[in-house]
Amino acid sequence: MQQEDDFGFIRNYLTAEIAAELDLFVYSASRAGAVRVTESTLDQLRETILAPKFNFGAPRVAVEDMGSDGSLTLRHQYRDDGRGLDAGRARHVLDYVQQVWRRPVRLITVDGRGEETSLTATAA
Repeated sequence: MQQEDDFGFIRNYLTAEIAAELDLFVYSASRAGAVRVTESTLDQLRETILAPKFNFGAPRVAVEDMGSDGSLTLRHQYRDDGRGLDAGRARHVLDYVQQVWRRPVRLITVDGRGEETSLTATAA
């Protein structure tokens, strides 16, 4: 166990008995705020626990389009739970990207209600 990483440890040692003893379960949350426990397998429970660790927990952002004027559109590949980026931090990073890119930069993500929204940074 000493040489296991988080992924190996959870996948190799989390058993159905341990999950039951710890009352572990998978849940889903609706955009309206309702939370319900979902039926799941042990594999689904393991993957749910490990999901935030993929990509070291960093958000996935990819280039969606580069306009003919040199503008850049980025899209945040948000999770199925509809969580977007922290708007303040995203705007701060977007301003840095715009300084390097030196053209308008737009980032598409979801807001707190799970609705698609965009942030834009332009030259000052």
